[in-house]
Amino acid sequence: MPDKPVGKHVIADFSGCSFDILNSKEFLQEQAISAAEKCGATVINAFAFQFEPQGVTVNLTLSESHLALHSYPEHGYLAVDIFTCGDTCQPEVALSYLQEKIQPKHVKMNTCPRGYFEINEESKIGK
Repeated sequence: MPDKPVGKHVIADFSGCSFDILNSKEFLQEQAISAAEKCGATVINAFAFQFEPQGVTVNLTLSESHLALHSYPEHGYLAVDIFTCGDTCQPEVALSYLQEKIQPKHVKMNTCPRGYFEINEESKIGK
């Protein structure tokens, strides 16, 4: 295992969001791309899908990993998933940008270092 994390994974729940914002494929894709660029990531591919009767999924493939948004307009809810490898990107910057643009009433966030853990007896496979 590496001696430091290889990446950072930020997941967030935005609630109390506008139905119209969460149901706009173009707006969410545009904001996801801007958020990725603002945090220092390089967008390789962007894909957005509009569900019927409502809802949007946006997936960005980044040189540094991925950024995904999944909206549930009928619940005012947006799931945010940002994983960046290395130490040149700051996924919290992307999250702050999205929060500013989407304006949820509530945000719940978790950050997890990825690709590193201390080896001990509890973490060994097949113990």
